[in-house]
Amino acid sequence: MSETPYQSIQKLCRIIKTKPVNWVAFDQVLSAVEEINWLDENTEETILSEGLQVFFELYDGTDTAEVIRRFLAQGYDVSANEGRNRGIHLGGLCWIT
Repeated sequence: MSETPYQSIQKLCRIIKTKPVNWVAFDQVLSAVEEINWLDENTEETILSEGLQVFFELYDGTDTAEVIRRFLAQGYDVSANEGRNRGIHLGGLCWIT
């Protein structure tokens, strides 16, 4: 049985809490996410926006930018979900610069 997006987010958050961040472990969890462009229709949150809520609260901009870069490298589509994905990561990058 595959993990839910929320379970994947929890794993990613546990990994990023450790310093230095184990980016290899992060990439392993991220690459196992079956629906990288998942959208919760009730909350209109994506897997990245759910994760960024935690990342923004806990981490500096360097880690947040790296998280976004890794999502994009894994195939996170900025035009997915009728464009809802776009604002999430671009807003995140603007916030940290």
